[in-house]
Amino acid sequence: MSGIHTIAFDTEQDIYWYDDTVLPYHPNALTLRAISTDGTRYQQTYYSIGGGFVINKEDATDPDEDHASPTIDSVPYPF
Repeated sequence: MSGIHTIAFDTEQDIYWYDDTVLPYHPNALTLRAISTDGTRYQQTYYSIGGGFVINKEDATDPDEDHASPTIDSVPYPF
């Protein structure tokens, strides 16, 4: 990571596909899990909700909220 630490990662062994599992909020989801050297476990789930929008599990608490039409106060780039 950042050229400082090496992380052992084998795509055949470290990526799991759960084709028969649908998470409660949205079917297009990705959960990342990591375990640090001291045994601390980290996990975050992301949902691709269409239109190029991705939200995390914390933002997906209200399934009736319209995440696909966010209010944008300013646009950081002109493109």
